[in-house]
Amino acid sequence: MLIVFLVLMCVGFLFLVRIAVVLVMMVKSITEEQLHALLPLDKTSMDFRSIMDGFQSSMDCCGLFNGYEDWNENVPESCNCPPPEETMTDVCVVIPGNYLEAFFSQRMVYSQSCGPILLTLLKTAFDGVMGVFFGLTTLTVLGIAISSCLIARINKNRIAGVVLGPTLVFSTSPPKYNELVNEPYH
Repeated sequence: MLIVFLVLMCVGFLFLVRIAVVLVMMVKSITEEQLHALLPLDKTSMDFRSIMDGFQSSMDCCGLFNGYEDWNENVPESCNCPPPEETMTDVCVVIPGNYLEAFFSQRMVYSQSCGPILLTLLKTAFDGVMGVFFGLTTLTVLGIAISSCLIARINKNRIAGVVLGPTLVFSTSPPKYNELVNEPYH
């Protein structure tokens, strides 16, 4: 049974290493160049635009790398700064438009772009997943080492004549309980 455990631990170790290699390759393939290939954002699919709208709303950012300019002329409402933050020039910027629009109402949008935030979140998530895989891989290596030591110890003791288990051992000397039973009373 211990050998089956050892084999399963080896298979589990190989499986974890394989998944970790695939994850490393997948995350390395997501680079800034691939995010730049999505620009301009107003030309992307509706699904991606809705994802970006949600991300921009929750992270208080706009665009991927160049702020609102990534959206060309179609900057979504999710880039707008809420009224309390409109006066903060380090958080919000004014979108230049025609003079009449700028005179009557200025549209303030977030100045921070979402690309660096997205890449940081991906890296943090990847580090967490790789930490879990490293921990599981360490446990499988520990299980392999301990089960290998137990198998070696059991085999060594079987060769020496000592058996650790419910196996019968035949000996020429009488059993120890006979000595206790046959002793005279004092």
